[in-house]
Amino acid sequence: MRFGYADARSQPFDAFVGDTTGLRHAPETIPGRPLGWPPVSPVDTQPTSATESVPSALLTFGTVVLIAGGVLGALWMLHPIARKWDLEDLAVYRAAGNAVVNGHSVYGSHVADQLRVPLPFIYPPFAALLATPFTWLGETPANLAWTAVTVVLLAAVVSICFAPLVRRFGRAGPVALVLALLAVAALSPVEDHLRFGQVGIPLMACCVFDCMVERPRWPRGALIGIATAVKLVPAIFIPYLWLSGRRREAGVAAATFGACTLVGFVVVPGDSWDFFRSKIFQPTSPKYFTNQSLEGILQRAISGPWRGFWIIAVVVVIVYGLRAAVAANRGGDELRAVAIIGLVSVLVSPISWIHHLVWVIPAIAVIVGTGRDRRRVAIGFLVAASFVARLPYFGHDEVKTGFLATLLQDSYGLICIALLVYLARGLRTPAVEGASMR
Repeated sequence: MRFGYADARSQPFDAFVGDTTGLRHAPETIPGRPLGWPPVSPVDTQPTSATESVPSALLTFGTVVLIAGGVLGALWMLHPIARKWDLEDLAVYRAAGNAVVNGHSVYGSHVADQLRVPLPFIYPPFAALLATPFTWLGETPANLAWTAVTVVLLAAVVSICFAPLVRRFGRAGPVALVLALLAVAALSPVEDHLRFGQVGIPLMACCVFDCMVERPRWPRGALIGIATAVKLVPAIFIPYLWLSGRRREAGVAAATFGACTLVGFVVVPGDSWDFFRSKIFQPTSPKYFTNQSLEGILQRAISGPWRGFWIIAVVVVIVYGLRAAVAANRGGDELRAVAIIGLVSVLVSPISWIHHLVWVIPAIAVIVGTGRDRRRVAIGFLVAASFVARLPYFGHDEVKTGFLATLLQDSYGLICIALLVYLARGLRTPAVEGASMR
């Protein structure tokens, strides 16, 4: 039995992510890991009537609101008056790639001199190497190309994460997938990601594909290793693979990271030594309100020494998250496990700008499930609505001072903590939902 969007044999990303027919739901037939999805009961695969295809008015209303927000947000970013679609972060990557091509340091003045907004390049040199092809394009073609790549990868992630819900639309699955993508586009982490030209969505896609596609066309773990070499935060998935019984895959991820990093040392040895000796310990403006990590929240909350509290909090979150994710994996709920680890990565990273919080996408998908549990649908909609409302910006720009302003400015990080606890407690699988709602 095939599961999810592949049931209709219309999965548009099979050629990209590998053999998606491996996303099967019979854990008793799979002695090892990973388990692509939780099991689906026969009752959950039966056709639903038109009135049951979307079982609650709240789900319908929430979807319409989020879709409208996504469309309006896209139009606003593309409007020439708004001038928001500048992809200034992609410009930093392109400038770093240009520095590599011309023999300059990616951490020197050559990068800032090429930019309208003189931002520094603070990532591993391997990221600059991957950006060099974009230096062959002009600014507008590069922006269009990167946006297209990002949207395609986002659609692939949405098709995997929301498959239990999209599947219920039957032959209208492609339409449902497009609507889900538009709804996700309304989330402020996605909007910020697209208008800045960031890399968080491709990195999330690497982790989701490596964990969720059962028979990939690449060595499992390789994508996580590449993602870690670009930005170190995805490294949290390596111990998760190891602890969930996929030690070979964890080794592949670590070896791939090492190989990519070695390439950086060979091509730009000076910058590579500079990054791993000093740059890695120099985060930029961690106290600024758009940093929603534990470090950002604690620095804004504690006027005195905060680092000790931060270290304790990081250890607690990592241990708690890994235990919960491994338990979810052993229970056959790989999507919940991936969402948990993604949230852990957001919280423990010293810097987690709002556009890094794209990991709420799989978290919302887990909560909504098949859409049959109205309570979970309501929770999912409230979470999504909070990320549409741009609460930290409202607290900083409108409320400005006082407890309410502080609460709003820290709201996305606090919501991620709440989501981590909620997902760690365990949710009913779609199969159980289907049995209980019929």
